Amino acid sequence: EYRALRAMSVGSLFPQQQAVDGFAKRVQISEAGNLAGVPLPNRAFDLQNIGAGMQWELDVWGRFRRRIEQANADVDQQVELYDDILSIAVADTARAYTNYRVAQEFVKLARQNVEIQQGSLKIAEARFKAGAVGELDVAQAKSTLNETEALIPQFQADERKANNELCILVGT
Repeated sequence: EYRALRAMSVGSLFPQQQAVDGFAKRVQISEAGNLAGVPLPNRAFDLQNIGAGMQWELDVWGRFRRRIEQANADVDQQVELYDDILSIAVADTARAYTNYRVAQEFVKLARQNVEIQQGSLKIAEARFKAGAVGELDVAQAKSTLNETEALIPQFQADERKANNELCILVGT
């Protein structure tokens, strides 16, 4: 769009109006118009005319040149904006990819913690049955396991969100 506007500005250096015109006319003198009674060898003749004209405003004060310079600056600005947007898109894609991988790792680690805490709960229950520890240790192990299990859906939601963002940015 800005390149087209620039081309229009450059066009103002050339003639703003051009015209080509012409005409052809056949004239024939009637017999009644011959008052002298002299026979006319050729009563018909052709008139033809062709012309061309151009009109433009001279750029004495540099008005058109300034418009061209402004249009060039506008084109350069749009190229820079495009480069900025491209850089932002690349940075956003890298950030979304990193967020996606981090969320995947959190889900993996949370699942591993659940397995470890399930083992700790079994140990606490076995020790409670043996009378080595009180019921508080078992309750704490269950509480810790439940809290860790509750984190997994949150991490999975973060993973889906990061995956969706990444898919949008790469267009898949």
